[in-house]
Amino acid sequence: MPRRVAMVSNAYYPADPRLRRQAEALAAHGYAVEVVCQRQAGQPPEEDLAGVRVRRVGSIRYRGSSVLRYVWSNMIFVLQAMLTLSRAQFRSGFDAVQVYSMPEALVFSAIGPRLAGVPLVYDAGDLTTELFASKFSGRWGRLLAGILHLQERACLGVPDLIITVHDDYRQRLQSRGVRTDRLRIVMNLPDEQLLERGLQQSLPHRTDEFVIVHHGSLVERYGADLAVRAVGQLRDRIPGLRLRIYGEGDLTPTLAALIAELELADHVFLSPDFVPLDELVPLLGSADLGIVPHRSDSFTETILPNKLLEYLVLGLPTVVTRTRTITQHVDPDVVEYCDPNSADALAEAIYGLWADPHRRHELARRARAFSQRYTWHEAATEYCAMVDELIAAGRP
Repeated sequence: MPRRVAMVSNAYYPADPRLRRQAEALAAHGYAVEVVCQRQAGQPPEEDLAGVRVRRVGSIRYRGSSVLRYVWSNMIFVLQAMLTLSRAQFRSGFDAVQVYSMPEALVFSAIGPRLAGVPLVYDAGDLTTELFASKFSGRWGRLLAGILHLQERACLGVPDLIITVHDDYRQRLQSRGVRTDRLRIVMNLPDEQLLERGLQQSLPHRTDEFVIVHHGSLVERYGADLAVRAVGQLRDRIPGLRLRIYGEGDLTPTLAALIAELELADHVFLSPDFVPLDELVPLLGSADLGIVPHRSDSFTETILPNKLLEYLVLGLPTVVTRTRTITQHVDPDVVEYCDPNSADALAEAIYGLWADPHRRHELARRARAFSQRYTWHEAATEYCAMVDELIAAGRP
């Protein structure tokens, strides 16, 4: 019988790339993998995807600005995931459980397997305190920040192993009391093999259009509205300019209204629904430029966006706003940097690359070279070895 691993995430599967990559890596390594995640409208409660058993609980995840509704939504999911995992542990047991941020309190969904002596991994792909500081403000926000600090201290002591995505997060976790021997880094790298397969299906470039792409969660901090405003400034300066936005989130109605207000329907395409990565890659690969227009706040200054790394694997010249963690990892000869929080700066960076095909060609070449130094294949091998080691140490 293969060893069994459960994974718990307050996200949609397979829309969460990190969850999907790690689950498929463990399945390919020989584990029987079960994922407990949020249920999205129209999705079945259970199904098998690429060798992974997916169990969906809960309802549509809340992404608005109400603190109380946000906390309530998370509490409901924790309880539902706890019941699901406990029943599965009673039926046939797990050899390990991995829980994904956020929030840290999601580790308590694994209380059933934990009481049975099953080793627990916490994947700190994002840090809750930084995200909530950028998302909520005012009296409720300050109250929530205090609560989050307390739950963070309580929860980070529970797992046997904590995985995070880069050295800055590792140092932050150490400063919050996590021992060095319980910390590992698994970078949030895209699956280069999946992207390369998708590139083979890309449509040919149209010479009469200059296509820009942006994809991922559509929330204010990721700046898709700045991209729309930048296109509004450039539509008369760049012939055939097109912006294609793929994703979903609470910013979608705002984006639709902004496109109508600026009369950009002929220049901006906004996807009506989430587009799976397998279908998205050919669309990205046929573009001329990728953009990552994040605003600067306490959260975005700490992240290395997966979408940026995907553009680099695809060899897309990319405009990205200058934030601390990105500049620590990506040299200025690999991407075109611009100031954050500014549609004007974004527009000028886009125009500069449109006007300089040689610069675009060089960025594409250097993007591919950068991606060859950091591959998911190598990271996945190290990740599976971590899980092997943890299970071996935790089994009687």
